[in-house]
Amino acid sequence: MLRYPVLSDFYAGKEHGSFTQSSGRSVFSVPDVAYSVYDTSISHRLVKFYTPRTARLRWILNYMEPRTQWLLSVGHDSGMQADKLTISKSSFFGMAKTFDISPTQILNVSWGQWFGEKVIERPCLDEYDRQYWCPNLSAWVDRPMVDMQPSKYYELKYQWQFD
Repeated sequence: MLRYPVLSDFYAGKEHGSFTQSSGRSVFSVPDVAYSVYDTSISHRLVKFYTPRTARLRWILNYMEPRTQWLLSVGHDSGMQADKLTISKSSFFGMAKTFDISPTQILNVSWGQWFGEKVIERPCLDEYDRQYWCPNLSAWVDRPMVDMQPSKYYELKYQWQFD
């Protein structure tokens, strides 16, 4: 039984090349050098566009309330900002409860969600001010869209232990 808060997730660092949402789900990956999808002889170095300005810090802290057996979770993600990509700050809240139905049967109910996260991409511009997507030098309107479904989970688990 937890009597003190426990850190269950911790990340500190500068993402380079592969960027994730607060939940750890991939946003997208960026190569060091991009080659045009239209003409592979055209290339451009991308490192300066996608290098975060500061380190990203993400954590989740859990606390089990001893009397009621509720597990409460809180977390924070500081996000990241680079010239062509911003992942905003977000906060996590979750809870779980275990119900003892009998000595051999248990029901677990849990839920958790990250709140406030937004991913903002900015286009690269060519010498004619046309917008294009930096990772593959294709037209901005043809870029793959980032999946921004809220990072959340629900779980209902029934356990029956056989003798």
